[in-house]
Amino acid sequence: MMILQDKFPRDIALEIVRAKLNMRKEWNLEKLMKLLYEIIQARECVGTSFSSRYVRKDELKTADTTRGREVARIQTSYQVAESAIGRIKIRRPCIFCKGEHFNSECKRYGTLEQRKRRAYELGLCIKCLRSNHRFKNCTITKKCCYCQKDHNSAFCDRFGNVVNW
Repeated sequence: MMILQDKFPRDIALEIVRAKLNMRKEWNLEKLMKLLYEIIQARECVGTSFSSRYVRKDELKTADTTRGREVARIQTSYQVAESAIGRIKIRRPCIFCKGEHFNSECKRYGTLEQRKRRAYELGLCIKCLRSNHRFKNCTITKKCCYCQKDHNSAFCDRFGNVVNW
């Protein structure tokens, strides 16, 4: 199992070690897969889709209906957890500075005002961080993980003060 653990990024490996230490029973591949699935679900809740960062491009699925998209997202997440070992990782850089971190953890654009200004410069939708439309036309139903309002988590002040648009 140690060989598998070395294949993951440091933050994932740390979570695996913590889970192994907390578990008094025998650690096996099935438990590892379950933990990976839980990590993916937690990261998706934060607004930064782990599956879209680590899945090969040819594995991303699309569907025509809203329900179909949800099923495809869950299926893709499960496939990532199921076959994460030996995978080529495609990392999507921070939308604001192109750095190797989550959008909500950007230090170069660390304040809400800086992120707001940068998003405006790049012509990004504040809900999904895509550039082909604006907030009013956004069809994404996902809400901020922190406050449940209609903006991307990168634009939420975790203490309750949301950027005004």
